[in-house]
Amino acid sequence: MSARSVLRIGPADAADGAVAALRSALAGHFRGGDEGQSAANQTQQDGAPATPLHVSNRYFSAEVSLVDMGASIASDVTEDGMILVFDAAAPSAFDALALHHDAAVRSSRCGDLLRLCVGASRGPSPLADGSKKGEEEYSRRVLWCLDRGYEYVEVDWTPGGMARGFDDRDKDGFARVAEAVGTCLWSSRAMKPRNSGGVAGGAASDATKKGGASETQLAPETNETGDAGKEIQSILSDAEREKAAVDSLLQGVKDEHPDAGKVAIAENNMQQHRQEEMAFHQLESVLAEAKMLREASRSNAISDEERRERAGETAMRLMGLLDGMGLDDETDDERGSESS
Repeated sequence: MSARSVLRIGPADAADGAVAALRSALAGHFRGGDEGQSAANQTQQDGAPATPLHVSNRYFSAEVSLVDMGASIASDVTEDGMILVFDAAAPSAFDALALHHDAAVRSSRCGDLLRLCVGASRGPSPLADGSKKGEEEYSRRVLWCLDRGYEYVEVDWTPGGMARGFDDRDKDGFARVAEAVGTCLWSSRAMKPRNSGGVAGGAASDATKKGGASETQLAPETNETGDAGKEIQSILSDAEREKAAVDSLLQGVKDEHPDAGKVAIAENNMQQHRQEEMAFHQLESVLAEAKMLREASRSNAISDEERRERAGETAMRLMGLLDGMGLDDETDDERGSESS
């Protein structure tokens, strides 16, 4: 894994200071300890400062550098994400994002683990006036983001707006931006040891046994727009092969070393737990995309044919994920037991 992930933000002149405000707020939210302080001296190759973000949750920690869109970076880091920012009150500013996105893609500076499109405003969103024009513009932005793997977030970047929403279950505004950064599966992540008797192990185990996710599990990232079902199936297939190999190697030493079996079981449980985390992360991403599609459909921003096509694609990804996570098998077993 990369030692450090890169999250780009820009364009620099967006929304008259909104980029600087978001950068500062993210730096304050993701302060590191000694590592974060030592990273504070980090610079981009062009001499501009790179803002260090120390991401840490119950499952992993990661070191992320928040850099400008066009900045050069060192070779030992990985392009993981992009935050596009624009003035929410200016449709032309949103239209200009296409050029920035295309340029970033061509130069391999647009990571796909996290993509956020932030409509910045001082105060409530200018599209929240209830007018038909506002609804149509909102739907246009959501569809553009869906096509390119972004999540659309409207942020009130006044001090009061940046402080709101952190206690809400379904977060909006800057609280949602911080949540997305804090739960993205960065390429630089270092998984934390699982304590089977502690809070992390016990809570996560209970949630996964029920086939659901706890509130503190990973939140959706709309950048996961690929064939998530196949990815999860591949992960689980690899895990099965790895488990079989480990069982075969340990078969001959179990009698001589009674604890070897316990060690193998603990290692397999940890591996399975991490795979479940990634699966639920992918699942919540698909659900977030379905929510955005539903909002666009309600405002009649897309045709029935396009709605059916997108809904079908989303449903197929969802079915692939559920199948890969074994939830469909559990449902079939339950139905079989009921019928008998």
